[in-house]
Amino acid sequence: AAPVVAAAQSQAPLNAGDALAALVFVCALVLETIADRQQFAFQTAKYASGTKPTKGFLDTGVWAYSRHPNYFAEVLLWWAFY
Repeated sequence: AAPVVAAAQSQAPLNAGDALAALVFVCALVLETIADRQQFAFQTAKYASGTKPTKGFLDTGVWAYSRHPNYFAEVLLWWAFY
């Protein structure tokens, strides 16, 4: 919470860098949410079927572009925060 406290106590006006950081933060939060929801739906369907799945991993949606988009988004979110 240190960056938030520092920003709240600062008298300097917000600038384009602050807007960019906020945009990156929101985009990362949305990406992480989408990735987590896709993974949850995949795992729920995989174990609900009761049969051995043909694939043990997700390779559609945002998971088609990265092996761990949720972790990437989490790191990006914290990078934007600090």
